[in-house]
Amino acid sequence: MASSRKDISEILERWKKRGKQGQLEKVSGEELEKKVTGAKAVSTEVRPSAEKKKAPVHETDLTAVMPTGIEKLDDLLMNGIPRGYSMLVMGTPGSGFELLAKQFAKAGAGTENVTYYATNESAAEVIATMRYFNWPTNMTIVDINTQYYEKVLQKELEVARLQREGLTISDIADIEAEETNVLDEYKTINFHDEMLYDATSLTAPFRIIIDSIDFFFEHYPPQEVIAGLRSLKTYVQNMGGTMLVTSVKDSWEVKIEHALQAAMDVVLELEISRMGSTFENRLIIKKVRNRPDKNAILFYSITENGLTPEMVMRVA
Repeated sequence: MASSRKDISEILERWKKRGKQGQLEKVSGEELEKKVTGAKAVSTEVRPSAEKKKAPVHETDLTAVMPTGIEKLDDLLMNGIPRGYSMLVMGTPGSGFELLAKQFAKAGAGTENVTYYATNESAAEVIATMRYFNWPTNMTIVDINTQYYEKVLQKELEVARLQREGLTISDIADIEAEETNVLDEYKTINFHDEMLYDATSLTAPFRIIIDSIDFFFEHYPPQEVIAGLRSLKTYVQNMGGTMLVTSVKDSWEVKIEHALQAAMDVVLELEISRMGSTFENRLIIKKVRNRPDKNAILFYSITENGLTPEMVMRVA
């Protein structure tokens, strides 16, 4: 526990030192969809993080349940996911866990403040999937995938290319472009800190989707990512929002995966198995806080409605 407190205190110290240039960019899903479809004169101006505004906990109804986007899954849980709960969705490649994240997002679109943190695909790709299934797009998308490339990776690749051509870091720093030098703003933004800062600016009713947490494990100390997620989960719990986090199953050390599962209220696992000439998809309800009787296996297929349940098997 001491380590977790130390990790989060270090994050808070970095927040105090952060500059405006570090803020994540956000875009409206509806505006982006209109732009993609060629609608007339639509503003797609990127907006800074929402202004932090705390609401008293007693103003939220913590006994309410929110839909997951899959009616049969709601029935197997508590007629939905209780407000204040956080859910982890782990899956094997090809099982559709990223699609489930989008179904969860569409379930709150229009009635909740939905913020989708995309780390593995661009905002345009998220919107394209939503449009394919004819799901609403009135949500906010934080395109960490593209911002990481533009603000970090692209600059690193440019410097690496120049170094390969024989230039030193000092040489590169001295190169003046027409408007700016190659290393201008060559600073590694801490996307983990920025995501936490941004997410804790939301007010209820809100719905957070982090698709996926693996990006942060790849770039930041795992214990710090777990500490940050626990703090965010506590914020969600006390403010009466809901949260869904995705991760590729078996990608990390067992202790990290166990810590990730322990931090969440609900844990789902999606897997796909080959059965002769066909495939079988299973959604496993592995954990529901204080309700082990809710454990079950749900067989599903991917249809025009997204993940579609076909059969349920209760776990004895």
